[in-house]
Amino acid sequence: MRIQFLLLCLIVEKRLHLHFVIKMFIFTANLEKFEIPVKIRLSPDPWTPETGLVTDAFKLKRKELTAYYQMDIDRMYGKNVK
Repeated sequence: MRIQFLLLCLIVEKRLHLHFVIKMFIFTANLEKFEIPVKIRLSPDPWTPETGLVTDAFKLKRKELTAYYQMDIDRMYGKNVK
């Protein structure tokens, strides 16, 4: 299963298809404008308590997630990345 998701994240055609599926879900879910993601990044990295990205109850650790993905966030939103 992990290898399949890793391939899904790496193969461009698969990523484009998944982005299309997500957009279709957003369209049919009648989400508010603030609930709709502007950019999406697929990550093959697991979010587990061992990685420090979620708590033992699997609640998101927002500061840790932001720090972990900061370079990707900057790149996605056009900020200078070193």
